[in-house]
Amino acid sequence: MKFIKLAIVAVILSGCVSSGKDFSHVKLDQLELGKASVVDVMQRLGEPYRSGSINKNGKTFETIVYAYAKDGGEAAISGATPARSQAFYFHKDQLVGSEFTSSWKADSTNFDESKLDLIKENSSSISELTSFLGEAKGEYIYPLVKTEGEKAKVYLFTYSKAHGLQISIYSKRLVATYNAATGIISSLEYQSQGNE
Repeated sequence: MKFIKLAIVAVILSGCVSSGKDFSHVKLDQLELGKASVVDVMQRLGEPYRSGSINKNGKTFETIVYAYAKDGGEAAISGATPARSQAFYFHKDQLVGSEFTSSWKADSTNFDESKLDLIKENSSSISELTSFLGEAKGEYIYPLVKTEGEKAKVYLFTYSKAHGLQISIYSKRLVATYNAATGIISSLEYQSQGNE
């Protein structure tokens, strides 16, 4: 899903010393997936930076995104513009997914993808993945995942660097889908874009 990355890019390209409105990351246990609504999220965080919709698994999802960047802040990656963003995905006004990325040093979502070789589909558990990568800052439920009874933990890290008038963006995402009853991972989808 490119929505969250595009929101970060929009914040950075605005050319301001700071862009968007700073916000507190809403943790996975603070809003209940399958029950919380758009209004519940907005009561907690205020007006979103962006809103829209995406199509996935043959369904349409409403999206709202909160984003903040500040040139000169303390970034997790040298030379990067520190930014954070959190996207929320709704189906029929029910929260079915959230993902968070931050390149701020204080709450960086960077993760070590080299440890993915230690995890095997259909045998490793989601708790094993957590022990290697730390707590995921995002989660999806059906129908944002294809199969009822499954969930997904989402690891996302995006940062940008300005080189004169050009901006380079690096992003990596891991979606670990697992059986909600057994905790066994059924699929690992890892993608990266750009140059570190």
